[in-house]
Order: sequence, then C-alpha cells, then structure tokens
Amino acid sequence: MGNGEADVWDSRTGTLLRRLPGTGVAEEALFSTDGSELAVVHFPKLSAKAVAAFATLPPATIDIWDPRSGRHLRTITGPAVTSQITGIESFAPLSIAISPNGHYVALGGADASIEAWDVRAGRQVASLPLDNHWARSVAWSPDGHMLAAGTAADARVWRFPVINPSVFQHADPSTYSLVGGGTLGVLVSFTRDSRILITSGDNALRAFMIAGHQQVFQSALVARGDLSPDGTRFVTSSQGTGIAVFPCDLCGGLNQLLAVARGRLTRDFTPAERARESTLVEATDSCHNLSQ
Repeated sequence: MGNGEADVWDSRTGTLLRRLPGTGVAEEALFSTDGSELAVVHFPKLSAKAVAAFATLPPATIDIWDPRSGRHLRTITGPAVTSQITGIESFAPLSIAISPNGHYVALGGADASIEAWDVRAGRQVASLPLDNHWARSVAWSPDGHMLAAGTAADARVWRFPVINPSVFQHADPSTYSLVGGGTLGVLVSFTRDSRILITSGDNALRAFMIAGHQQVFQSALVARGDLSPDGTRFVTSSQGTGIAVFPCDLCGGLNQLLAVARGRLTRDFTPAERARESTLVEATDSCHNLSQ
C-alpha cells in the first residue's frame, strides 16, 4: 500500500485479519513456504533532496512478521535505492524471495546486485553483482540450492552462495535495455523439481534445463505462463489470444521423450531400437541416483 501498510486477509472468508504498519510504499509481500513468516519490502520515503537528485534514495527495508500473531520479528535494512541512470528517475521495482526453509530472504531492484540475509540473525550472507543491471524479479529454487534473478532481458542463476552465475538469455538486450516500471523485464521461476528455469516477460515465455543450459521451450507474444505440475504442458496468457496450452515434450527428460516417440511412431520399435532405449533409460537412472 502507498502508506506503507500491508493487510493480511483470510482467503476463505475475505475477513481482514490485521494491518501491518511500515515505512515507505509496501511494494511486495511474500509468505514463507510454511506460512510462519511474512516478508514485506518497502520503497523508501522520498525526501525533497532525494527527489531533486533522482540518483540515490535512502535504503530499502524488509519487515519480517509472524502473520499468525501479527508480531514484528525483524527489520532488515537493504542497500540505498539507486536510479538506473544518474539524474533520471528510473528506479527498478523491488522484489523479494524467501528460501524454502525460511532461513534466507533475497532482495532485488534496489541497486545493481542481489542481496541475501539470514532472516533470524539479520546478517547479510551474500551480495551478488549483476554487472550494472537491475533485477526485475528474484526466486529461490524449491530445493533451496539456487537463487535466480530476472533482469531487463536475461535471467541469472547462482548456486547459492557462489558469486558467478549462469546466464540465460531471454530477450534481445538491445531492445530491452532497461527495466521499466512493473511491466518490462524478466520474471523467473523454477519447476518443482528445480531442474527447469522458466522465464517470462518482454512478450515471450522460455524454459531452460539448468544443468545443460539448454532451451527446451519458447513461445512468442506471451504475457505470462507456467508449467503444469506433471511437467508436460505450458499454460500461457496473452492479451490477444487469452489462455493457451502448449505441450513441452522436452521438459520431462528422457522418459517423457521416449513416451512421446512411442506415441508418434507409426510402427513398433525394432529389437535394436528397444535395446538402445533400455540402455538410455538405465544410464539416465544411474546418473539420477548418483546426483542424489
């Protein structure tokens, strides 16, 4: 909310449970996986001097709450909010992500980096540079091992807390050179098994196998989209075509690919092809077991 407050509602009854105060505009609120923590990130209040400079504002802050009791647990002070272009009011949206175990909170958009803190101690545990880019979104992988950020035209994935990321190009950087308000830029998410990175925004939807850095799906003229829980279909939305469903034959790995091949072949596998299929499945299962 513009006055810094965040409202907590009962989603079943629509009853307002409590109103949580804060300083500055409340830009985003996020529950931890188990619902025991609520993080609210605040854009700083603008002083006359800061507005005149349009360069560096006071720090962004993250309030951590117990949503059940309304008890304030901690305020985390982030970096100073910095304009993307000196002398121009060009601030990226602030975004936050809580790790699956609730131990860490990450912040993007305040400056050209991603910061992460230990929620309970309030201690900064990582500062990940974005090479003079600003983040549009941040997300933790469900297994808690990776942190992703979407910038104006790409996505970056860190094996937290390793500093050097893997970069996945989502759009032409010469076309989408800046994050503009809340509409442009790349939104990032992971599949439930943490194998696939999904990027959306800038009129496109893409999916990448993180381990092999291989693109497995793309669709143009798409506003948003996500992968079905079974990892076989993408559901997308766009202003022109509405809701659409696309198969993702490569999203499920080798077993899904073999199933697609069986369904599309007009003849049965030869003995040699069956032998090769069995060898591939055994090799894939062995690799999967070693990675556990």
